[in-house]
Amino acid sequence: MFDKIGVKTGIDFFDIADAAEDVVRPAMPAECLLDRNALIMGYSGVYSSFLKHAVRQAERYGVPASALLHRAGQRKLIGGQEDQLIDIALEIKRELDSGAAVTH
Repeated sequence: MFDKIGVKTGIDFFDIADAAEDVVRPAMPAECLLDRNALIMGYSGVYSSFLKHAVRQAERYGVPASALLHRAGQRKLIGGQEDQLIDIALEIKRELDSGAAVTH
């Protein structure tokens, strides 16, 4: 987009677009998605490996996946500790059942 405003980068936009389509896209298992959970994951410093586990536990326990991800970040969980999302989900579920507002 720099080209459109007159900034010369030496990079051809159309070559980059071709590379994205021909090289990057086939290598990606799914399309990139920027939603609440993705934003919370980045904000909280949580590894992307937590996302599918958080969504699964959120559905299983009826709690917000975004709250699971944020609390995982607060606890500084790292890859390989995704199983701890179950404990976090149970904690949030208890809060919800007691009528407490869930805080991220």
